[in-house]
Amino acid sequence: MNKNVLNWQEQALTGLLARSQRLPHAILLQGPEGTGVAEFAAVWAQCLLCESPLEGGFACGKCAGCNWYSLGNHPDFRLVQPDSYAEEEAPAEGEDAPPVGRKSSERKSTQIRIDQVRALQDFLAVGTHRAGRRVVVLHPADTMNEATQNALLKSLEEPPAATVFILVTSNPHRLLPTIRSRCQAVSLPRPDQQAALAWLREQQVPEPERALALAGGAPLAAADLAERAPFIAEF
Repeated sequence: MNKNVLNWQEQALTGLLARSQRLPHAILLQGPEGTGVAEFAAVWAQCLLCESPLEGGFACGKCAGCNWYSLGNHPDFRLVQPDSYAEEEAPAEGEDAPPVGRKSSERKSTQIRIDQVRALQDFLAVGTHRAGRRVVVLHPADTMNEATQNALLKSLEEPPAATVFILVTSNPHRLLPTIRSRCQAVSLPRPDQQAALAWLREQQVPEPERALALAGGAPLAAADLAERAPFIAEF
């Protein structure tokens, strides 16, 4: 199992990889905020782009595709996200997935802009560089306004060959019905308390039970809360 997969997502990834050869062209990847939906998308995208997948379809982490992906410059991958989502530090040597966008403290756009979606047309107009799949991740997809969603709609209605769109969201109701109807929904589970606490302890989060309760059962949100508010133990 890929080491970057969160323990409560392992079954979902295994199931999706088992049908990698018959995926629809557009996936609506949805799950509760703070439970690792974007992190799952990053790992899954690498698996789809790996050129020497391991048994079960997991990324090898060693091929040219995996190396480019971990460096953030795979020619057949695009991550579309708001400007307010800044990249974290570059991954350490040997990591399999690129950093996942996180909100920046700078005042930047909080929406995926229409020009970002329109810019995908040049990317989609040519064949794949590695004779494999092309993957586009939009995160969070619900930050597109109506005009931007309509600009994306044509690509979803007339998808290029060998292309998979992954729309990542914790708020699917904010997407237009026309967008949702052209995607196959994949719902990721909320972790049970035992799995969430096990992960928080692995991350050495202080007072994990209290942090998890304050975050409404969302472990990544709990870890972020503990990092930003070390006084959490006083509550």
